[in-house]
Amino acid sequence: MPFGLVNAMAVWSRFIDTVMAKYQFKFVLCYADDCLIYTKSDDVDDHLRDVGLVFDQLAQYGVKVKASKLKGEEDGKGETGKDERHREEEETHREDGTERNGN
Repeated sequence: MPFGLVNAMAVWSRFIDTVMAKYQFKFVLCYADDCLIYTKSDDVDDHLRDVGLVFDQLAQYGVKVKASKLKGEEDGKGETGKDERHREEEETHREDGTERNGN
């Protein structure tokens, strides 16, 4: 983007909406500088296919993705659908020598 562009966010949003037009609202949502890739089924292979399609589309338009900015499973749920953050916290407490009830 040109240096000093006052409405840079609007230009970027318009650009990314154009890039993702054929996938927007099917399995990707883009807002500002974030793209959320979701899959309606629980099949990991379907999700990986969708992620690949988004990456291919971004590459076609010359958009580079920084690996350090990628996030996954933000809700902390794994393949079982159960909240794994709570389990990890329990394990941390046990490693610290404290019991779950805080004694």
